[in-house]
Amino acid sequence: MKIKLLPVVFLFSTFIFSQKNENHIYFGDIHNHCNLTYAHGDMRDAFEAAKQQLDFLSLTPHAMWPGMPGKDDSRLAWVIDYHSQAFARLRKEGWSKYVVMTKEYNEDGKFVTFIGYEIHSMVYGDHVALNYSLDAPLVEATSVPDLMEKLKNTKAFVTPHHMGYLEGYRGYNWRSFNPSMTPFVEIYSRHGLAEDDLGDFPNLHTMGPRNFEGTMVSGLNKGFKFGVIGSTDQHAGYPGSYCVWVHCSVEIQINHYISSI
Repeated sequence: MKIKLLPVVFLFSTFIFSQKNENHIYFGDIHNHCNLTYAHGDMRDAFEAAKQQLDFLSLTPHAMWPGMPGKDDSRLAWVIDYHSQAFARLRKEGWSKYVVMTKEYNEDGKFVTFIGYEIHSMVYGDHVALNYSLDAPLVEATSVPDLMEKLKNTKAFVTPHHMGYLEGYRGYNWRSFNPSMTPFVEIYSRHGLAEDDLGDFPNLHTMGPRNFEGTMVSGLNKGFKFGVIGSTDQHAGYPGSYCVWVHCSVEIQINHYISSI
């Protein structure tokens, strides 16, 4: 069985295509946010919306920001409090509710859910940890490489997103690329297209100018091999979608497709 993640984004798609039980397109979103931390939209409403139009989903709470800048600048105290308080809320009660609801909505063969969370990094770029197990814990880490090290013996992926920003300003750092933990990278979201620094799609949300060194083409030029995905990075509790193209003789659960990458 082979799986190929297509570098095509389908926003808020509501259909599935199949042909002779061999080729299927499944729609889902594994990077999006609700009000678990600093985003909007009720978590249950997000699951319900996704279930109406998607086949697989990971709601993605913002979980940590090791080395958060600005601690010596009083002007940024409110920014630090904003993030730190959200992380504390997640650990106090949000995470347990999130795991319970993720399990509740998981229906084998109908609607597949995953546990995931986001880690910010000025140095390495922002990443999402996507876990195969619905009992996966929130793993504390001091950096993105530290998170990868702690997850290396589990079935989990750690994937970068909005890669095209400046390195050192949450853009991707290809020197930290770990192919065993990062089989694919997210090159499209509401942050725009990070195929290269001249991407065709404008940003719907921006954290600064694009920079070629973090983009997909830069990684290919360095000889790295990886798949590409698009996610929404939606912050309003309304997951969108991308697709996976699957060729197989029998239909199996979507989570088996993802785990076979």
